[in-house]
Amino acid sequence: MDIQDNWPYSKITLDEGEAAYDIAQSMETQLDRIDVEIDELAEQRFIDTATDKELEKLALEVGIRRKTGESDESLRFRTQLAKAISRTDGKLDELAQLFSLLFGEDAKRLSLSSTGDYPVVTVSIPTEFIENVPITKGEFEDQLSGALPTGDAIELLSQDDFAFAGGASGKGFDEGTWS
Repeated sequence: MDIQDNWPYSKITLDEGEAAYDIAQSMETQLDRIDVEIDELAEQRFIDTATDKELEKLALEVGIRRKTGESDESLRFRTQLAKAISRTDGKLDELAQLFSLLFGEDAKRLSLSSTGDYPVVTVSIPTEFIENVPITKGEFEDQLSGALPTGDAIELLSQDDFAFAGGASGKGFDEGTWS
C-alpha cells in the first residue's frame, strides 16, 4: 500500500484492523481509480490514442466527419492527414514533407512528377503503401489534393500497376491495370 509505505506520522500507525488503516486503504483505492481515469482522459486528447466519440471530436477540429460504419483506424488516418495538410500552403516540397510524415524513411521510395500542361502531380508509390493505408486510393488522392493549390490534383500511380515481364511484382498483359 503506497500510503502506508509513505506514512509520515509516527504517533498514528497503520496497522491492519485499525480505523486509520481502513481509511488509508480506502483513500488509496480512490486515488488509484482517479489515476486510471486521468490516464484515460489524457489518452483521449490525442489523435493517435483517442477512440470513438473523442476521436470524432478531434476529427471535427480539422473538418473531418466520421462516415457511417467507419473504423477508428480509418478516421484516425484521415484526421492525421487533414491536420498535416492544413499546415501546407501548396508547395511541392511541402508535399514531399507530408509524405515523409506519412511514410517515414520509406518516403524515399516515392517519386513525384508533374507536367506543365496539366495541373496534376503524379506520385509513383509502391503498392504496399496504398494497401496499408486504411482508406481507398481515391479517398487518399482526394485528401492529398488538398495540399496543392486549388484546381490541382494528385494521381497515385502504383509502381507495379503494370509490368511487361521479368521479376516485376506487377501483372503482365491482360492482368495488370493501366493508370
